[in-house]
Amino acid sequence: LTAAISRSVLNLVRNIDVSELQESKTEACEEVKDDGSDIIAKEREIVLDANKVCNVVIDCVHDICKLWKDELPELCPPKQLLYACTHEIKNTRRKMEDRHVLLPDLNTLFDLKHNECQSFFAVFDGHAGLEAANYAAAHVPYHFVQNSAFPKDPAGAMKAAFKSTDEKFIVKAVR
Repeated sequence: LTAAISRSVLNLVRNIDVSELQESKTEACEEVKDDGSDIIAKEREIVLDANKVCNVVIDCVHDICKLWKDELPELCPPKQLLYACTHEIKNTRRKMEDRHVLLPDLNTLFDLKHNECQSFFAVFDGHAGLEAANYAAAHVPYHFVQNSAFPKDPAGAMKAAFKSTDEKFIVKAVR
């Protein structure tokens, strides 16, 4: 049910005009020409306000749940559902810095039309910080299923997903 709700919310959010959720940010970028002279170019970067996006997503979840309370759509549960659980121990750190992802129904969540049931389970080690683990937990599954090697070469798709996520995280970290 969680995967079906998430998929429906995503379909709603995709149809929303995000121009009201944007914050424009201008940064100066300095480049050096081949002849050694400097060029300062201004780049416009579009950034979404996380609080506004969160409110829109919560509203969409609420709308879907209200709609489904009265009339539940026909859901296609996977033929086999894997059950998984997690356990965390933070040891001496103030907070748990690791993140885990449990996606037992990858097909419904990402609208994949494969015959086989597919799941995604992962643990991302925080390594003395939350940011990279949070980012990886949120983005690696998406990059994994969007990769052209998926599902024929899952190992290759996973390597590419980590590389793509890492590159995008570096851009975010610089920003």
